[in-house]
Amino acid sequence: MQFTVIISLILIVLFFIFGWALKKKKAYFLISGFASKPESEQKRLIELGYPDKVGTMFIVAAVGMLLLLPIAFTSFPFALEVILGYMLIVLVGCMVIFSKYETPEKRKKRYIINSTFAIVTISFVITLYIIGYKDFDIEFGENTFHITGLYGDEWSYEEIEEVKLLEEWPNIKWRKNGFGLPTMSKGHFSVDGYGSSLLFLHHRYTPIL
Repeated sequence: MQFTVIISLILIVLFFIFGWALKKKKAYFLISGFASKPESEQKRLIELGYPDKVGTMFIVAAVGMLLLLPIAFTSFPFALEVILGYMLIVLVGCMVIFSKYETPEKRKKRYIINSTFAIVTISFVITLYIIGYKDFDIEFGENTFHITGLYGDEWSYEEIEEVKLLEEWPNIKWRKNGFGLPTMSKGHFSVDGYGSSLLFLHHRYTPIL
């Protein structure tokens, strides 16, 4: 919960600042690629209200994330995914909609590029979470045991030096390479007292092997 709240609050504050800076302070340099456009095109976009609408996009993203934030304080395990999913849909959706502000000769190309980017981005995130949430299992052989799924591997029983059942979670300092999900953690983590460790853990379950 703490990680979800911290990440969400940082993004909410940033989006509110960006929205306020664009709408009230005319900080158009915050818009990607705006400063590199010819002055005549910048003027046309300002007259069409494009920078103001980008500012509104950031505020809508911030307000929606703020309204969704209370679910991080419940037992709902996918709060971060819902909050960040909303943010992603707003940002990439508006990016496609804002293609209409391009000059007529570039508009069709911009629609295609932005739509393709939106589809690829959303598909990638969904695929990543499907892979991440795929459960793991332990398969025991005669001389080896195998952990299935992403980051899984096979080890010989002879490699085992010690086996313990821990009644409390070890202190996981940070994720080095892996998935730190609301329901499970798997991959390479830095663990207090153990150093770099390959973990396969279901959250809220003890003891831990």
